[in-house]
This record gives sequence, C-alpha cells and structure tokens, in this order.
Amino acid sequence: RRRSVKLKDNLGKFFATNRDGLVQVVGITANKNVTVRFIDTGTERDVNIDNLRKGKCADPSITDRTHPTTYPNIEMQSNNSGVFTILEKTGNRCKIVFKETGYTTTAYLENLKVGKVHDPYSKNCYSVGYHGEPAETPYKDFAYTLWRNMLKRCYSQNDPRGYYGKGNDVSVDASWLSFANFVDDLPHLNNFQQWLNGQMDKTSVQFTLDKDFAYLGCNVYSRDNCQFLEEGLNKRVTSKNRLSKSLIENYNKRKESCGK
Repeated sequence: RRRSVKLKDNLGKFFATNRDGLVQVVGITANKNVTVRFIDTGTERDVNIDNLRKGKCADPSITDRTHPTTYPNIEMQSNNSGVFTILEKTGNRCKIVFKETGYTTTAYLENLKVGKVHDPYSKNCYSVGYHGEPAETPYKDFAYTLWRNMLKRCYSQNDPRGYYGKGNDVSVDASWLSFANFVDDLPHLNNFQQWLNGQMDKTSVQFTLDKDFAYLGCNVYSRDNCQFLEEGLNKRVTSKNRLSKSLIENYNKRKESCGK
C-alpha cells in the first residue's frame, strides 16, 4: 500500500531521459511501473520508476539514432545564469542556448538536470559585470581581483568605501563591464608592469588603479582614463589637489631621501 502511494505521487510529473527528451507520467501500473508519454513524439510506454529516475527510458518510436535528437524548445533553469533551452542532443551531450544572452554551448545532460552550466555573458558580477571569454594570460587571476574590486566600489550597496549611493555618479565604461576586455586593455595602461611586479612580489612597491589623476574630476573607469599609480602617491594626492605639482615633487623628494 505504501509503495502504491509513492507511485501515485509521480502522476503528472516530468522526468528527463538520457537520450529522448522529457516524459510525463500519465498512468500507474503494477510492480513499480508507470506509464509515460514522450513530449517530443507523444509515444507512450511503461517503465520501471527506478529506471525512470535515472533517465533510463528510451522512446521506442525512434529507430534512427545516427543523427542528433532535436528538442522543441525545452527550457531548463541553470544555477546562476538564468534560463536555457536544449536545442539538440547527441548521446548524452546537449547543445543549449541561453535565453537572456543568446550564448550557445554544449554540456552533459546530467549536469543540465542539476543546473550545472554557465553563461560567460550573464551579468552576475554586481548585476552589471560579466566574464566573457578572456584570453589566458599570466596575470589573469590578479586582473580578476582588480576587476571585481572596481565593480564592487562602483555598484555594490554593501561597500562602505564605495561610491554607490553617495552622489558621486562614478561608473565603469561599458567595455570594461566585460572581464575579457579588461584583461586585454590592462597592458596598455601606464605603469602596468610595475603593478604586475607588485602583485607577484608583495614586498615590492605596490601600485593601484587610478581613474582621475590625469583628468581632474573624471568619474569613469576606462582604458582612456585609467593608469596605475604608486600606492603611497595615490593615497596622498586627493581629488582636490591632484594637479598640485609641488605636492608630487615633495612626495618624490621624501621617497628619494628615504631610499638613501
């Protein structure tokens, strides 16, 4: 009796099969078997409920398996990149497209069932930034930390040191909302190599990303506006006196005297 109740609980539910798309339980039979209907073809068959839960249920109407099985817009939910649609499946591998961005990729069906698939163009970094498809570089990990901190400062409501909600209207250029673009542009900024040296050796002089040393009052992080400044100089030169040559000269003199 208890087994019968469990089977009835599956009535009307949908299950993903390993090869032939979704099925819906439309009937209950004896000995842990249920009747399912394939969404793609309308074919019905009986299957053991345990096998069904493992995806082991083939559509008997499909006789030619040498070509991909086409899926008619079956939508599923990923864990962090929104809704995607299964376009076709060959064996256990599926081609999908993400609804929000149109990005297409392939993934194993068992991963899709639990939402384990990622859209690199989904804006999941403070709701504005996206990873893209960055080139492999020796400095990519350092750049990613720098990029996230830049976005955090501009768009996070929980950063007490940030600009968000303080009337400063500081933003990141649209191109740099893509981490891939950010990585490509970094080597073109002034003092990039000094910044990289500091990242690789924390005992050396540290450099930070600055947006308004060269352009007083600049409120946009971009390739054209930004450069790397020595951390000590960046902290001492405030927004009100960035054009004060005497302050910069005095700072350099003190640094030289300390180094003697």
